[in-house]
Amino acid sequence: MAYVYKHIRLDTNEVFYIGIGSDEGGNHTRAYSKDRSKYWKKVANKVEYRIEIIVDNIAREEAVVIEKELIAFYGRILYNEGTLVNILDGGESGCSGYKHTLEMKNHLSLLKKGTLGTNTGKKFSEEHKRKMSESQKGRTFSEEHKSKISENQKGRTLSKDTKRKISEAQKNRTNHFNLTPVSCPHCNKSGSKGLMTRWHFDNCRNKNQ
Repeated sequence: MAYVYKHIRLDTNEVFYIGIGSDEGGNHTRAYSKDRSKYWKKVANKVEYRIEIIVDNIAREEAVVIEKELIAFYGRILYNEGTLVNILDGGESGCSGYKHTLEMKNHLSLLKKGTLGTNTGKKFSEEHKRKMSESQKGRTFSEEHKSKISENQKGRTLSKDTKRKISEAQKNRTNHFNLTPVSCPHCNKSGSKGLMTRWHFDNCRNKNQ
C-alpha cells in the first residue's frame, strides 16, 4: 500500500514538496526522510516545515495519480509554475529505472552548468556565498510574487475522484493519528504522539542525562 504526503513551510504556510511512499508499517519513513534533492535542502535547511499525510493506505496506482495531480496543481519552481521544489512531475517518473525526456535532460544540464538564472557565469567567494545564504534566511515572498503564483494557479483544479479521496482522508485522520498532545518525561517537550514517539521518550537525546 502507499500514501501521498506534502511538506509545508512554516514561515509562509506554502506547500513546497509533494511525494509518495510505501506504507512501511504506518511509520511513513519516506515522508520524514531528508535524503532529497539540493533544491529541497535549500528550503528545508533554512526554514522550519511540517509534514502532512494527505491520503494513506491506498494502492500505489492511486497514489501515483494523486501525486501527479497535486504537483500539477501547486506547480514547480523550476518552471516558474508555483511553489514546489519537485524536479519531476511525479508518479512513476520518481521510480528506479525511469529515463528522463530529452527536454528534462537539457533543463537539468543547464541548471548544473549555472546557465539558468540571473547569476549566469558568475563565481562567488565563500564569504560572498555565506552572506547570500544569511540574507535568504527567514525570507518571505513579496506580495507581487505571491500574486504571480496565485495567478498561475488559477484555473488549475483537481479531479473529483482526487478531491473525494483527500476529503475522506481528512475526515478519517483522527482514526489514523492520535492528535492528543503528549509530553516527553526527559525534556518536557510536547507534541502529537506520532512525532513525539519518533524523536522523544526512548529516543530522546536527554534520556540518559
